[in-house]
Amino acid sequence: MNGKMRRCAFVAWSTIAGAACAADPPMTFQAIGSLSEVTAQVSVIATPTGRIVIGEGWRADVFVAATNTWLPPIAYHGDHWTAGAALLSDGRVLIAGTASTTSGAVNAEVVDPMAGISTPTGAMGVPRYGNYVASMPDGRVFVWAGTQPGTSAPPVATSEFYNSATNAFASAGSALPARWNASFTRLADGRYLVAGGSDVNGNALLAAQIYNPATNTALNTGAMPDYLIQHAALLLQDGRVLIVGGSRYIGGSWVLSNRAYVYSPANGHFTLIASMTNERNQPTAALLPNGKVLVAGGTAGLYQTPVAAAELFNPATNTFSTGPSMVAPRYGASAVALPDGRVLIAGGSTGPFQGNEAIPTVEMFGVDRIFEAEFE
Repeated sequence: MNGKMRRCAFVAWSTIAGAACAADPPMTFQAIGSLSEVTAQVSVIATPTGRIVIGEGWRADVFVAATNTWLPPIAYHGDHWTAGAALLSDGRVLIAGTASTTSGAVNAEVVDPMAGISTPTGAMGVPRYGNYVASMPDGRVFVWAGTQPGTSAPPVATSEFYNSATNAFASAGSALPARWNASFTRLADGRYLVAGGSDVNGNALLAAQIYNPATNTALNTGAMPDYLIQHAALLLQDGRVLIVGGSRYIGGSWVLSNRAYVYSPANGHFTLIASMTNERNQPTAALLPNGKVLVAGGTAGLYQTPVAAAELFNPATNTFSTGPSMVAPRYGASAVALPDGRVLIAGGSTGPFQGNEAIPTVEMFGVDRIFEAEFE
């Protein structure tokens, strides 16, 4: 030994073996705090300032990634249980959706994580909850599907755009048919893949569509290999879309799935690839800096027990390997990849046969700062 202490550089995920230290340290899950409001269905948005906005029912929690600290919760002006959220071009976050049936209820507002306030904005044309909300390449926000509060009606058939310059929503019509339990994934060219789910009459769908926000049109693409709901999907670095877990419709019933598929925009085809180790209904998926994908959570087995161990997907081989275990196994959670390479996971529940209790613990996957010492 040379008698010196060697301090390794900050890394989130080393893409070259030995680039940071003699060997990459193991990646783990660590608890980083608890939600101020225990809510199962949350939204998680990473902003350009490094502040992570976690949307709950009546407030938003804010986590500062650079210092690993929490700021005071930001109170909403209305109830936004199961609302959608999207990043605006100025770094604020739109919260859209409400379960409230109160006349004049606030169904959309904008959270400013730097100022620590939330401000009501223009109302959606159709009140909805459980809806999809996504940022568009042109700065608008697309709001799609969801159900009208206080009803057991099918998904809302229309969609709308939010314009932050005017603080107003405008109807986008019904160019994209509504679906329940589908995935809505942005492609590299700014269009969106809509896959899986069921239609407004509850019929499972094999047909997938490509939605173009520039023209507000949707065209059919290749059909999925299976009827699928409650899965996770994300865009890979090579432009393909990975779809994992969920439930498949087989022989007249839904069964939990360990299957995985990739969609290629180049040819419009879905391909069934190697299966995951575990079934995972309602998992999370997050892209890591090295191009691999962290798949975590979801339920498995006859009693739909939350899966403890995560898995890593390697796009070079289209295969999965077992990863570390979560601090709090959960399903129906939300995850977001941070700029430093870590992944924050919040929300979710214990499982329908385990009391289905909301999980307050927020956890982080990855390595923060790594130090290695060498002594004589």
